[in-house]
Order: sequence, then structure tokens, then C-alpha cells
Amino acid sequence: MPLWERRRILEILQDAHVLAEGLGDEARVGRAAAFLAHYHWGVARYDESVEQARTALAIADRRGDAALWLSARFYLAQVQHTRGEYRAAADALGQLVAAVQEDLVPERFNMAGVGRVTVSLRRSTTGAIVPVLSAGWR
Repeated sequence: MPLWERRRILEILQDAHVLAEGLGDEARVGRAAAFLAHYHWGVARYDESVEQARTALAIADRRGDAALWLSARFYLAQVQHTRGEYRAAADALGQLVAAVQEDLVPERFNMAGVGRVTVSLRRSTTGAIVPVLSAGWR
């Protein structure tokens, strides 16, 4: 977030959300919601942060979007931890940690709050393909 220009950042994120909705582009609506979740956490608007993170998670689940799922789950855990909801935060982070396993097809991307994240697809013991992640700081 450039120099933490709060008003401008919020305007851009809200514009992106509105434009994506207008286009019917659910993937971009989800990404905007995830970044709005992070923004609202940063300015201590925790209820809005949770709402946006849950919106992004719902879209990620519908679309099977591992990258969106990762960021939304991370931002939800972040705000839950900040609000003192340690059990909920631990459960959300536990889902992320449980996903870290052997890589099959790595996809690298950046998200606010994490320097580098690798999301991969792995075949589970049941034969299903599941998203897998690992995170680290640059």
C-alpha cells in the first residue's frame, strides 16, 4: 500500500470492487474483497474486515480459486487474532498449515502481509486434488 494513503487506497479498492461487480467478474470481486479485508484490518474496522474476508472465501470456494482462498483465509485469521478470537484464528491458520505438503504444480504470487506464498496442487490420500500452500518472507 503506497505510503499508507488510506483514503486513496480505500477509494481505489472500492472502485475496483464496483467495477468488477458491474462486469460480473466474480474472480476480481473476490480479489477486491480480500484486499478490502486487509485494508479494514489495517484501519481497525474489524467487522468490515471479517465481512470482506468471508465474502472472498465464499467466492474462492465457489470458484475453486486456491490463491483467493489462501489470501482470504490469511486475512480472516489476521483479524480474528487481532480481536482476541484466538481459537478461531488458530483454526483458520491450522487450515493453512494443514495444506502445506508436497508440491505438484507451484503457482507463486504476492499478497499484502506475506512476502512470498507458494500455492500448489497436490493429490490427497483420497485421490482429490487439493490446494497446498507455504509462505515466507523475502
